[in-house]
Amino acid sequence: MDLSARPAVVQPAADDDLLPVGYVTPEQHEALIKAATRKHLALIEDAARAAGVPVDVVSVTSEYPAESIIATGRIARNRSS
Repeated sequence: MDLSARPAVVQPAADDDLLPVGYVTPEQHEALIKAATRKHLALIEDAARAAGVPVDVVSVTSEYPAESIIATGRIARNRSS
């Protein structure tokens, strides 16, 4: 008998929302992204302030990140003018 073989793991095909295991709904995904964003931007903001560096953190979600980065930069530039 080969004791080094791994036992088969059987996972259910779907959870309560009828999504495959490991998948989340769009609403759950959005909440996870927002929570992660807040956590990471808070670290950046705290480090900048501790170093005496002016900081203004912004979070934008988009299907087209490059366009959103440019648009957000333009908005920030216009605000500071």
